[in-house]
Amino acid sequence: MKCIIVVMNLSMPDIVYLTADKQFTRHINTIAVERGLVQEEDISDDEVDLNAVTQFVSPIVASQGMLSNELNNPYSSISCEDGFIFVLKELGEHLYIAINGDGEEEEEFLFRKLQILHRLIELLYGPVAEKLRGDSHTERCKSWSQMTSLINTWVRLYKEEQAYLLEAVERLHVNQSLSELCINLLENSLTKMKSTGERNPAHALLTVKSKLLALYSSKNASELQSSDLLLIMLVVQDMYPSTQTINELLATQPRKEKQKPATEGASVQPDEYVLPSEDLEGDADVMEPESEVIDPETEANDEESEASAMFRSSLSTPPPRGRSPSSSPTQHTSTPEISVIHAKTSIEVDAELHHGSMLSPITSQGESLSAPLGVSPSPYIQRLKLALSEATTRGQQTTSEDELSFLERSTMSYQDESFGNFHVLDSSMVSVTDKSLPSQRLPVFLKSIPSSHKPHELHVIQVLPDTVLVILTENKSSMSGFITRSLSILEAIVKITNKRGSSNVNARHVIEILDDNIKKVCDVIKKFKGTSIENTNFVLIKKWLNVKGHGLVDYLESNMSLPMSPRLENSISELIKYLKYIFRLRFLSPRQRSCAALRKYNLIMTDIEYTIKGKLCHYKDYLSVKGQRNVTMTAYMEDFPGLVHFIYVDRTVDVLTAPSLNSSCDTSKDDSDPTQLLKSKIWQMVRDSHRYLQKGFISMTKRDGDYHYSYFIWFEDNSGNPLPIQQAPRLASFEFGPGIIASHFYSKLTRQCFPNAPIKSVHCYELMCMHVGVVPVQFAINHCQNLASVLWETSGEPNSPISLL
Repeated sequence: MKCIIVVMNLSMPDIVYLTADKQFTRHINTIAVERGLVQEEDISDDEVDLNAVTQFVSPIVASQGMLSNELNNPYSSISCEDGFIFVLKELGEHLYIAINGDGEEEEEFLFRKLQILHRLIELLYGPVAEKLRGDSHTERCKSWSQMTSLINTWVRLYKEEQAYLLEAVERLHVNQSLSELCINLLENSLTKMKSTGERNPAHALLTVKSKLLALYSSKNASELQSSDLLLIMLVVQDMYPSTQTINELLATQPRKEKQKPATEGASVQPDEYVLPSEDLEGDADVMEPESEVIDPETEANDEESEASAMFRSSLSTPPPRGRSPSSSPTQHTSTPEISVIHAKTSIEVDAELHHGSMLSPITSQGESLSAPLGVSPSPYIQRLKLALSEATTRGQQTTSEDELSFLERSTMSYQDESFGNFHVLDSSMVSVTDKSLPSQRLPVFLKSIPSSHKPHELHVIQVLPDTVLVILTENKSSMSGFITRSLSILEAIVKITNKRGSSNVNARHVIEILDDNIKKVCDVIKKFKGTSIENTNFVLIKKWLNVKGHGLVDYLESNMSLPMSPRLENSISELIKYLKYIFRLRFLSPRQRSCAALRKYNLIMTDIEYTIKGKLCHYKDYLSVKGQRNVTMTAYMEDFPGLVHFIYVDRTVDVLTAPSLNSSCDTSKDDSDPTQLLKSKIWQMVRDSHRYLQKGFISMTKRDGDYHYSYFIWFEDNSGNPLPIQQAPRLASFEFGPGIIASHFYSKLTRQCFPNAPIKSVHCYELMCMHVGVVPVQFAINHCQNLASVLWETSGEPNSPISLL
């Protein structure tokens, strides 16, 4: 029985977002009918009545507002006699409420769940969280459904993946040749993206399940934060969830059978594709061709042994010291548009990876659109091939009417956002759901130094099962930074006023910053044409002058200790609303895009997809296995007897190294299952370690039944020398617990421990170890020291003896 509610305007609660499971929905609806709030015929088992929920939570919201504003001592949680738990947290202008009534989720987990929800809302809507509510019932249902799916995906990953438990990026450990191949493919993909009209392709990455395979950044791109990288991989997992477990993958035996003729009286060569003859305008599903099989057993055996050798090599070869998630290297420029039919494609099969020839339609210019061997073309590509083939047969040099009709139907669902070609289905949708299209597009707002909500766009392509390509294009508009900085200052003033606090600020300096940012917003708006643009500038300047004219300077000079006048409070509120309106209009409002540009985009994205498929198709099973068995514990058992598990995190770049567990969060399994038991112990070890860290302990050893836990956090300089802590951190001032998605806990901890050290001159590391209980404590500590040295060597870090205690 679970529910999450996001409320704005605490004096008169207005629900911005609500998600609830069926048990909670039935519970609320039943109580609402009993109390006469709704009629029984007006309720649905699948939808909770919002008016009833508002009635029930209004007393709690009003009480929270009074305690927060009057006493500055708000609720953190409420426990009820019937077992219900309410966790409340004010984030920004909204109150987040998590409710659990079945005892499956603890208070600590609910609090973290609310933090993740807040970051997901910022990721998709920037500072305009109200956009989640939608302007109509249909829009609200779509946006709420999307957000619910994302938060459920995070819950699943939190229970399954150590990367989301620790909030650190886990890299896939592959051999050097595959790593170099992936980097080259990503670099080429960014180059091709420029020809689609995307002026600023910034980052490209390949993910396998929830692990990072490769990352390439262009030269002038903004730094990609590890927290944003985790959220991006979360979105990818929501779009393309993993369905096959490691046991199912290993149990699947490759089938060797001869290719059957596709049609009666027609023979098919082993390496050829025959496309189904389908009417272009028909609605029937396109048949998927059978998986391509190499007939000679010798070739199959060679490929099998080659894949096996690569797998063994990856287990024994240390990961290359490649780019960190925050690295950034290639200038991005735009190129003129090209014709959809005459566009040069690079979908050619490498002779070293593929055998034989392939049959594919030829365009009027002699170029082919072919799928790599072993890869089934998507329905979109099959229809595009048919259109091109028919056009060639009729001797046409331009796009046929049938093809144009199909391409228009395929691409009209996309719409262009006015802030740099961001595409959504409509004003409320945040993802494209047509899986037959070559890619899905999603506007997002990432953290960066100049702007806390930097507009980007995700282009997501599933190239192989569990392997996904993500390309990020960056909007270079400076308006988002000016608006978000102005909003943060104005909202901070309102927050201090509401809590009846005081603050020593330089009033003139604050006014200068606000005045400069708002003038720069107006300057950017002037670059657009139209009467409405001029009116927007006029209204923004007028609202800013009202704020200054109603005594903002005098109020700031009084250190905000006096109550704010109603006129000033209302004028600041109106200015905040209008700045959000401009942000929403500029970055979240869709605009129709030409079909020609969309056809060109889809063709080039298809080119990128099949180029990468052609290069990586023989690594498909290898990557699927590595995605679930990245690092194995067997490689460490001989050198560290008694060691059961370890987790090592470089908190400078937030990269995690830990043996894979190969266990899902299926609660239907028997609790006596040893894998599930070990997993529960590891999750408990992490929670206990972080609780001690929040209490100020930097090392911990604990015996729990048959196991012994060890936890250490330490600091080094750039040369790898251990650094003693200069000043005890004030952990009570930390609003959030250990993690990087909701807050920068470890960077803040480092700054407090070393207040005089230059930025990025101090490196932070975490190590957690689990030993069997019979191992002596001193022996386990020595293991931890030696293990840390081994992990530094494999990561390329300097090896220095340190004292973990």
